[in-house]
Amino acid sequence: MPFLLQGRGIISKTNFTFPARARLKTRRDFLQVRECGKRVYSRHLLVVYAPNEKNSRLGIAVTKKTEALAVNRNRVKRVIREIFRLHYHRILGNFDFVVIVRKNVKELSYQGLLREFLDILMKEGLLKKKRDT
Repeated sequence: MPFLLQGRGIISKTNFTFPARARLKTRRDFLQVRECGKRVYSRHLLVVYAPNEKNSRLGIAVTKKTEALAVNRNRVKRVIREIFRLHYHRILGNFDFVVIVRKNVKELSYQGLLREFLDILMKEGLLKKKRDT
């Protein structure tokens, strides 16, 4: 289902890209969501979200205290970005999300992170259910 995006032509919401406009980039953006947003905890993730007027955006925080090795921090960020990218079109409304990774996340597989992140969004009513086709 195509829609117009601020004079840039028709773009499909099922485009499956992760453009710059879908990312939280600045410290100010992160802090604003963390201060004003709603927090949802799970075993390995803390998701803070707040409504916005533009597109849904994602920011990820993985500290050295959580994961000492950069390779592990980067893997977790890549996996969360990929999950968001593939399920972006199912998000109801426009929200800014900050995903804060908690300890022992490297023990989770892709499927484990997928299940945990989507369970949080479903529990909060932010995600459309998948259609059975």
